[in-house]
Amino acid sequence: MMKSNNRGQAIVEFALILPILILLVMGILEFGLFFHSYVNISFASKEAARLAALDANASSQSIAASVQATMPATRNITITLTPAAPRTTGLPVTVSVSTQHTFMTPVISVLAPSNPYTISSSTTARSE
Repeated sequence: MMKSNNRGQAIVEFALILPILILLVMGILEFGLFFHSYVNISFASKEAARLAALDANASSQSIAASVQATMPATRNITITLTPAAPRTTGLPVTVSVSTQHTFMTPVISVLAPSNPYTISSSTTARSE
């Protein structure tokens, strides 16, 4: 009777499953980074709307500077403020914040439809 050697079979099976496992880990990593960027932009939008609602004469440049000073993790953000300063008390002010997110892992960046991807968030608050 011959003794079978399962060691070679395990190496082949591992070699077959390894690319799928690496792709799965890269996907989880990219999703986490993308979600982190989205949460930061969403919070920046809320913070900018709060600043615009409290100060009727604040320009979009001063609000962008304040938001970036408060949240150093947000870089290269674009803030659109509607209506522009000066704003009338009691009317809504809408702030849109957007940024570009570049996928970092090489496999996901090839599979992504557009790289970099634009992340945006909009918040409306009543001007006080």
